[in-house]
Amino acid sequence: MSPKKIITLTSVALISAAFVVGDVYATRYADMITTFLCGTATSTASEETMAASDELCQKIGQEGITLLKNQNNTLPLTEKALEDGKYTQADGKAINIFGWAGTNQGFLLSGIGSGASTIKEEKKVTLYDAFRKQGWKVNEDLEDFYTDYDATDYGYTANRIKLIEPDASDYSDELIWDCQDYSGIAMVVVSRVAGENVGEVPTRQTKTQGQGQDENRTYLELSTQEEDLIDLCIKNFETVIVLVNSSNQM
Repeated sequence: MSPKKIITLTSVALISAAFVVGDVYATRYADMITTFLCGTATSTASEETMAASDELCQKIGQEGITLLKNQNNTLPLTEKALEDGKYTQADGKAINIFGWAGTNQGFLLSGIGSGASTIKEEKKVTLYDAFRKQGWKVNEDLEDFYTDYDATDYGYTANRIKLIEPDASDYSDELIWDCQDYSGIAMVVVSRVAGENVGEVPTRQTKTQGQGQDENRTYLELSTQEEDLIDLCIKNFETVIVLVNSSNQM
């Protein structure tokens, strides 16, 4: 073997060894390296700066909402319509929130991957909380129905791509009658989470509670359970609102 080849092979071996050793030490001292490069991440922002940041985040969220369809001018739910008793009980504003994706453990509060953010517990506002903060009553029997069905908090991981939705047959006549008495409004919430942290968007639907998989529909399509739920609400309620809360186009 020529001296030139020996030198080349030796150089490649040394460089490869350096990469391996560097990778080991980078992993071992990751926290120290991150602190050196990025600081301690201790916030020194003033209250005014934090308030401005919160206001900006809220504005970005509001501007990201798109009204796709508004049949019969259903939205907004105006005070006059509420006073006329068109939507709600006589004793106050009330709403039925259908769909596991509308629950505290199912409602998306952040994006994913590069669009993700960390929300402090004291600043988290779920869908239920948002309505109640605005003076609405939310049907607690329906809320309990979904919690009993699945109380798991799947977080923002690959486990979140499982579709969690009861079959239409799981809604008893008594539950639907109770919801009708509670309010004439049915809001159906549909949710999807997809991005860097959960990998490729599945080309099939994986469900829970023994519902198996749907090989004919992608993750970003409505499931048969969601379609049946929307149909169920249309048949039983005067006003139906479908809310798509998704980090990816559907």
